[in-house]
Amino acid sequence: LGLQSAIVKEVVDFITTSANGNSLKIYSIKREAVGDTDKKHIGSEELVTNNLKLFGHLENVKSLMFEVKFTGKTNQARTFLNQLRPPYCIVNFSSFRKTEDRTNEIDSGFISTSRADKKTDILPIIHDIDSQFTFVFEYIYHIEYSTEKLFQILKDQFANKEIESKFLEDIINGIN
Repeated sequence: LGLQSAIVKEVVDFITTSANGNSLKIYSIKREAVGDTDKKHIGSEELVTNNLKLFGHLENVKSLMFEVKFTGKTNQARTFLNQLRPPYCIVNFSSFRKTEDRTNEIDSGFISTSRADKKTDILPIIHDIDSQFTFVFEYIYHIEYSTEKLFQILKDQFANKEIESKFLEDIINGIN
């Protein structure tokens, strides 16, 4: 639990930094249970991983899974994502654009040009509205393999060997 607590603190710091002085709402931070006792008490904070792990399912690789859900602007989500460098590994990402009933606006977020209350001749093409973002990521905290052994284990998971090599080098260099 101590490691998870430190990771959650760092993730909250990332989210706070991502706000860039604007409002941002955190809905939830979920984590996987780390034992039987924790599983009994974790409640709604539990993240059910169901085969989501990229590396944690490998023998001798230890990782923890988290899910962060917040509402904000696209640039805030991008800033948050850019801070998740190794040992963080993005497993899944989704976004949901919230739509509200607004007069003179099309549901897709585009502003109608037939607005009667124009204050300026220049209208934005896309109205900047909040979206809900969900990031699922894995935090790799221990690898017992040498670099060569890890390459050997993962070689069948990539079709392009050049991409495989670059990907794994980046991850391993980020962990060390």
